[in-house]
Amino acid sequence: MRTYRDENARKGISRRTKPGLLTSSAAVLALAVIAVWTPAFSAGATVIAFDFDTGSPVLSEGMNTPLDQTSGGVTAHFSSPSDPAAFSVQSYGTTFLTLSQFSGKYLYDNKATRDYLDIKFSAQLTSVNLTFATIEAHGGPGTEPCFVTLTAYMDSTANPPVGSASARGTWSNDSYPQGTLTFSSVSKPFNLVRIYLPYQLPGVTDFLVDNVVVTAGSPPPPGNLKAALVGHRAWPNYHHLDISHRGSTQTFFGKVANVGPGPVPAKVVFRVFDATTGILKATVESNAATVSIGGIVVVSGTWTASVGSYSVTAQCWFDTNNDGTFDGSNPNLKAFHFKVVP
Repeated sequence: MRTYRDENARKGISRRTKPGLLTSSAAVLALAVIAVWTPAFSAGATVIAFDFDTGSPVLSEGMNTPLDQTSGGVTAHFSSPSDPAAFSVQSYGTTFLTLSQFSGKYLYDNKATRDYLDIKFSAQLTSVNLTFATIEAHGGPGTEPCFVTLTAYMDSTANPPVGSASARGTWSNDSYPQGTLTFSSVSKPFNLVRIYLPYQLPGVTDFLVDNVVVTAGSPPPPGNLKAALVGHRAWPNYHHLDISHRGSTQTFFGKVANVGPGPVPAKVVFRVFDATTGILKATVESNAATVSIGGIVVVSGTWTASVGSYSVTAQCWFDTNNDGTFDGSNPNLKAFHFKVVP
């Protein structure tokens, strides 16, 4: 393991420090987030924990990635593009870090570089939850810990992501900030997650991971509930937005009708492009509304605009089986333009 960076590097504290030699300052800073997590169950779903203590084969401190763990009939392959030895198995007995949300052994970031942690599972998943800590110093009143991001994929990070989630821990009397991170995708399963620290101030690059809990199982089949944009379909509040008179908030509206056999939750997703370059500037989701049989509702979403010319596409998304996931979309898009002036 390498030498602690940031505050510990300045204090000359090594990650190989022996018991009794670790200064008390290394254990002053931390976080504690208490989160209640309910996994997203589907038919035949199984909840499996990878805690680095109870899986097979037995792991010992100092083992480096890449490595495998099997639990509940599912194998998780832990690796990093920075391997070999980007992460290692450690515990309080080797790091002397006080991490109250961690238990037993955990994965520890070995390198001073910004490293990805990839976990490839042998089964399709609908949700994942994990505990993390970020190695950083408390920057004073009002300073918040850095974000940790998890992005989910099917089979390869070269494929389009299924989705992502971010979270940050909180400070406590432990050594470092800790928190929990959850991602769920019932309608579109995944079997690979990438965990990393996005570029952000104050430039923290290291994190620790423990207690990776997944829900494995097939997603429920889609239903037959449907919705679609109708009539005027979608439009902006201002086709010519004068910031000096109206401010920079632009509101997008979508007119949605139920075109299926039962009440359907629906929303509209607006994709905002620079009209000159075609570059995607923002994706705006409207509020969700349940549309009754034969009913029509108007939903809306807001965006803080800057000066320029924009084109927008609007698409209706709906929950086909009323399970809380918007797993259906109408292929008919509505396009409109607007201009923003100072």
